[in-house]
Amino acid sequence: MSSSVLVIDDSLTLRMDLKSAFEGGGYDCTLAATLAAGRAALQKSLFDLIVLDVQLPDGDGVGFLSELKATVETRPIPVILLSLEADVRARVRGLSTGADEYVGKPIRAKSFVSGSSSWLSLTGITWSKARAAPRDCA
Repeated sequence: MSSSVLVIDDSLTLRMDLKSAFEGGGYDCTLAATLAAGRAALQKSLFDLIVLDVQLPDGDGVGFLSELKATVETRPIPVILLSLEADVRARVRGLSTGADEYVGKPIRAKSFVSGSSSWLSLTGITWSKARAAPRDCA
């Protein structure tokens, strides 16, 4: 089973470029255009990496990051924030909320995936596999 990536970004072009690059690198890639779609994807499956746009049509990506880091199941998943904002304050806000990386747009998908693969290898295990193990619900 390969590592799985969730990309949440409202740009269709960027989503498709990242999907192509991640899948070309041997990763499973799920796409979401909104926070609502990202939440729905996380209800169905957990991922080894989340790529999250800061500004989405239905909410603030940093606010969603805060939710992810407050939830036991999603807290350990590395999150890379994407943003057009090059502002230092925006970067500090994202990183202090728990982002593992903050990348300014525009990006080159293949280079981005090469850099992202280090986050996937640093985890040592794939979070989605670890969570697939039976849970004690007593």
